[in-house]
Amino acid sequence: VLQKNARLNDPTVDDLFTIGTLSRIERMIRADGEINAQVRGLSRVKILSFEKHDSFFMAKVVDYPEVVDNTPEIQALCNHLTNEFRRAMNYGKAADFLVFMNIMSENSPSELSDLIASALDLKPAERQELLEINDVKKRLEKITDILTKELKILELEKRIASKTQERFEK
Repeated sequence: VLQKNARLNDPTVDDLFTIGTLSRIERMIRADGEINAQVRGLSRVKILSFEKHDSFFMAKVVDYPEVVDNTPEIQALCNHLTNEFRRAMNYGKAADFLVFMNIMSENSPSELSDLIASALDLKPAERQELLEINDVKKRLEKITDILTKELKILELEKRIASKTQERFEK
């Protein structure tokens, strides 16, 4: 679960959001005094209560069910998002190759929204906002808006780089 203020070293229950992701730690690497973990999100959850332990909290959670209607409109949104993400990659968007391949493969609308969201340039509060949208169509629409803004920036960057290159070639 995300802290509301990342700068707090010892958060209280009030400093934590109540919608989070039930996750499984896939791998942990300890290096140079840091611990890095690869986690896999399993489902969205709503936190009912916290229990304080020595240096961590345990939470009682329930599923935060998604609203999914597999309509032609949702399929069209998914197709559009996939194509726009491919376009962003062609403009130079940085994304992990495995994430890109997963996005291009067959996914449910919910999985696609989560995969693309993981590759977007988002602030933690924006990620939390997407996590809390349990209506998949609304989440896909929000991600479409965000990706469209990223694409506009990528297009401008490419245009600027092209003009700069032209000046140096003269």
